[in-house]
Amino acid sequence: MADRAVLEAKTRTITGKKVRQLRHTGRIPATVYGHNVKSVTIDVDARQFRHVHHVAGDTQLIDLVLDGHKARPVLIHTTQIDPRRNTAMHVEFFQANLKEKLTARIPIQVVGEAPAARHGLMILHNLETIEMECLPTDLPPDIQVDVSGLSEVGDAIHVRDLDLDRELVSLKVSEDEVVIHVAAPQMMREEADEQAEGEPEAAAPAETAAEAPADASAESEGEGGE
Repeated sequence: MADRAVLEAKTRTITGKKVRQLRHTGRIPATVYGHNVKSVTIDVDARQFRHVHHVAGDTQLIDLVLDGHKARPVLIHTTQIDPRRNTAMHVEFFQANLKEKLTARIPIQVVGEAPAARHGLMILHNLETIEMECLPTDLPPDIQVDVSGLSEVGDAIHVRDLDLDRELVSLKVSEDEVVIHVAAPQMMREEADEQAEGEPEAAAPAETAAEAPADASAESEGEGGE
């Protein structure tokens, strides 16, 4: 098995609004938690975290070295992103028990080229991830789906066709569910038209405004003044 990515961390004492100062120094506030594991507030180097996250993603184990002690096997559970700067503001790490199974959503990675696409047909993705249960060490980084055999309308790849070791992983989705299938553009337009016909007509703007509560504008003004 390949060596896991290593991320160094320090115990964090700065909390609350003061974490802004921490971020200015190039550190990201974070937390480590897990089953039967005491939650710990930590911080990690922002540049090192970006590299490790790029390598391991959210599905591969990372060796988290806290204050120079023995590495902890963790997964990146949640990353809070600053939408303006597109940088991590806070990270939650889940410390895994290597002997206990866990549930995770593994992304689907499409490989190959579908002949149907060259003929003007549409390749539709029904699933973007597959939920599965397995030991942390058996989590795949992704699930590769080869679409080179999709050539005609109606061709499809089902969950049962995925190359996964069913002895190691237990899928939380039906084996009959469609992952990717081929459709004609005309069929897609007809489906869109049917959906549009089934939708109720939108109310006119004047009617919508009239139905709004009388005190709505007062509430908005009150929020703006706080």
